[in-house]
Amino acid sequence: MLRGLGVELRAVDVPGLEDANDFGTVVLTWEALQYHKANLASQPSKFGRSFRERVLAAQKYSRADYDAAQARRAALREACVRLFRDEVDLLVSPGREAPPPTMAELIGSPLTIRGQAHRLYNLTGQPAVVLPMGFSGDGLPLGLQVAADHWREDLVYQVAAAYEDATPWKTMHPTL
Repeated sequence: MLRGLGVELRAVDVPGLEDANDFGTVVLTWEALQYHKANLASQPSKFGRSFRERVLAAQKYSRADYDAAQARRAALREACVRLFRDEVDLLVSPGREAPPPTMAELIGSPLTIRGQAHRLYNLTGQPAVVLPMGFSGDGLPLGLQVAADHWREDLVYQVAAAYEDATPWKTMHPTL
């Protein structure tokens, strides 16, 4: 569909992406733990079990672990800056690597990894949007992610709007 809209597609490597979920989890959960630590200790019932388990799992990380994860985050951000500067205008990928887990699966296993495709942009700060692109064989929604360099939201929205206008997915809903 995107080729038909005039987009030239090619595969690229994003150095550091392969373990972004790991160091991103350290950053996310360590910061959440620092922010919520006092309230988690004094009022644990004010937090849902899933959140508590995910955040309290960060107790295993030290400040050195956090600093190392931040250094890897900075390297990933720089790799993306170079990629957008030297090679591509956009990155297009699935919104998730697989169909989403059900709510029952998420509630039953709060520490489940939720995918790294979107984590990349949470770590680097580049603008991205995920929009409908169909359904899995089980009827679960799938998403197409479009991202661009910093301050290029206009390009993200332009491509996303063209894709939405050319496909029926925005009007379709899961049959589950």
